[in-house]
Amino acid sequence: MGGARSWPAPRPSIDGPLDPILLAFIPPSAAIPEILHLPTPTPRASVCYSPVDAGGAERPPFTDPSIELTASGWPADPNHLSTPQVRKSYLRSRLDFDVWPCIKSVVVTFNPDIPLFERCLASVANLCEIIVVDNGSSNIDEIRELLRRFPNSRLIELGANYGVSVAANVGIESAKDADWVLFLDQDTIVLCDPAEVVDLARRSYTKKDVGLISLSRELRYGHGQNFFECDLPPMFTGSLVRNELLERGLRFDESLFMDAGDIDLPWRVRQMGYAVIATSWICRDQQHGIEGQILGIHVEYHPAWRLYLRRKDTTRLLIRKEMPFVLWAGFFVGDLAKYLVIRRRPDLAFLSTVLGFIDGAFGRRTNLHLMRLLAKAENRFLGDVRVKY
Repeated sequence: MGGARSWPAPRPSIDGPLDPILLAFIPPSAAIPEILHLPTPTPRASVCYSPVDAGGAERPPFTDPSIELTASGWPADPNHLSTPQVRKSYLRSRLDFDVWPCIKSVVVTFNPDIPLFERCLASVANLCEIIVVDNGSSNIDEIRELLRRFPNSRLIELGANYGVSVAANVGIESAKDADWVLFLDQDTIVLCDPAEVVDLARRSYTKKDVGLISLSRELRYGHGQNFFECDLPPMFTGSLVRNELLERGLRFDESLFMDAGDIDLPWRVRQMGYAVIATSWICRDQQHGIEGQILGIHVEYHPAWRLYLRRKDTTRLLIRKEMPFVLWAGFFVGDLAKYLVIRRRPDLAFLSTVLGFIDGAFGRRTNLHLMRLLAKAENRFLGDVRVKY
């Protein structure tokens, strides 16, 4: 699959620092600092494993009878992996395959927060090649300077904001020789090894060929099922898409500027006869939206310009019968409820919702000028510099 590749030499002994995939078994509070201080990364787009360590010693089997494993081979209790020795022994037992899948990540950027973006890059820098597609960021010089520190990264500058879907498709064209493509937001931290996830999915989910694997925001233990089929992924950022589908023409719908493409692409994957599955392996968004509280409960909600986009693009999906009305209505009610309760200012929410619905119903192009006006009006009301477009 994909272009010709040369495989590196067998991987050295894992008696050194723990692999990033083991961070999935460490509490997030302990895992994130390790990721944020990774050393200078060594590119590892593809790795070939051998059944012996670099020194020639065979890897011992994982035979500890005190460790209870789930049906798919994972420890049922995270406390069973509480020591480095046990974690290393477990990892050795899992590395019995011949070829590590080739993963390439595509990250779309637009005016990223540089510290958050750096954490995103650091979390995957020693796992796969990184393709950054920039949508005309005003801080492009900072992005260029940052990427110089990651030798396995590439930057593609579009020069203007064409939307997430267009940028993601540009990234796909540059990742054609990968086996799987990992899609990330500019503020997403990956807390597992995507190649390990792909291999375990291949082994654990055998009902039909998998086309898309969605990572989770939360780590769950002891469920006995690490992969399960779903109609709509819990989250799209951090999703892995099979290259075979991309070779057959699978692409993001470029008429969908943002967000709704996350719903459209899984629908297309299912239409092509492949499974869309979710997993308990995790990645995390560092920044979602604007923070607020409803009845003392912490919630995050979208700024007005994004509310316009969500309504426009989801309305298009509704008309094309790619989104159930119940789901469309759920987004509509949920977004407005958060806005009305927290903001106490319904005019921006109502305006952005109505205009988004009209533009979506008539198939109009995304109104970037309107989005900028909504962002400016919101900033004046909130005095919040994080709400920007």
